[in-house]
Amino acid sequence: IDSLLKTISNIPAPNEPFHIRVPSRSDYKSVIWVVVTGDLPEDELHTAAKRVRDDLLALDGISRVRAFLPREHRIAIELNTEKLEAYSLTPDAVANAIRQSSIDLPAGAIDGPTGRLDIRTKGQAYSLEEFASITVRSSNGARLTLGEIATTITDTNDEEKFISEFNRRPAVRIDVGRIGNENALKIAEQVHEYVDDSGGRFPEGIILSTHADRALSLKSRLETMGSSLLQGALLVMIVLGLFLRPQLAFWVVVGIPISFA
Repeated sequence: IDSLLKTISNIPAPNEPFHIRVPSRSDYKSVIWVVVTGDLPEDELHTAAKRVRDDLLALDGISRVRAFLPREHRIAIELNTEKLEAYSLTPDAVANAIRQSSIDLPAGAIDGPTGRLDIRTKGQAYSLEEFASITVRSSNGARLTLGEIATTITDTNDEEKFISEFNRRPAVRIDVGRIGNENALKIAEQVHEYVDDSGGRFPEGIILSTHADRALSLKSRLETMGSSLLQGALLVMIVLGLFLRPQLAFWVVVGIPISFA
């Protein structure tokens, strides 16, 4: 990764040192859910959910967003056996080419003095056209695509549907999380602002809601700690002021928050 980064010319502050870190799943902590609901066809609802996921990832300070889409949506590919023999290909080789090309995964992050640069591979194919354009083999600048060796590429669904509902409506849940020292309160605030301003961004019938906001409990604990600190400081000042000098009580109270800094 380090050698490849040296070939990229548009990285912010290229002359400053960067540190590469690949986060593990244990670093991930969920902050808030965004629920996309609507009485619309399934494809339109899923398209809206993918747009919400991409919009949230584009916000500053948000690096981890996962959309929980049903798994029943599948692409059926029928290969032309004559063309496979002509190009000396096997079904396994074609399947491996699809797995390697159709993928969308987080690939880590680069931490530098000017901020964080998140790296993601965005090559997941969704439509029939995207699958047809997958490169199965390339040689001397020539590409052999899946569409050239496939008899049919069709969009198929299982008879048994995966049902996800929110307030009795079809829904897709999107989990917005954080890793490392990312600010959960700021992330939740940005998500709420995005949801509040989403009225004119999506087709009629699409409704965005927030759920399972864990930043609320964090904010409540911080407020409790602040309130306890003020009450304790006032009690210390009163007790020490009665039995000792008020000036001494004042400096003791001042030292309490400093000792926790």
